[in-house]
Amino acid sequence: YFLLAAGDLFRRRLMQVMGPSLSARKKTLQILRQVHELSRRYFALVLVMNMAAGIVTAAGLYLLDVRHPGFWGVAMAILHTIPYLGAAAVTAAVGLVAYLQFESAGQALAAAAVPLLAATLIGVGLQTALMGRTARMNAVVIFVGLLFFGMIWGGWGLLLAFPVMATFKIVFDEIE
Repeated sequence: YFLLAAGDLFRRRLMQVMGPSLSARKKTLQILRQVHELSRRYFALVLVMNMAAGIVTAAGLYLLDVRHPGFWGVAMAILHTIPYLGAAAVTAAVGLVAYLQFESAGQALAAAAVPLLAATLIGVGLQTALMGRTARMNAVVIFVGLLFFGMIWGGWGLLLAFPVMATFKIVFDEIE
């Protein structure tokens, strides 16, 4: 947030730190552009995947006749931003609400399975594979990185793990 809020200040300060060498400044600017482009693609991908998870959740709950499927779809789209934990919260809430509505454990489990399946197929499967292709990183490395940063920083670590890992990859690819 602070890097985005600082605008061009961060870039100008980094260029000053790099010294008078034109080649070092060019390399720094190239790395910053690559990081910016990768971050832009990452956040666009997250937005599309969250919307898809929300739509799939709303449609599935509508078919199961759970009350307020649109609300649960929006909740899934918003909370799916936090990998794993957001989907788990929606799954638990939908299961509880469905149990209160239907008074049946079977129907409650079926309703809870909808956001869980949407998060698993779209969030874990498709999103991780697409993020790996975007950054040219192994999907397993991304998954392990999400777990690592999630354990260290919690929800924020899950959200920021991929941009941090991708930035490191870009820097290490460009610097000998």
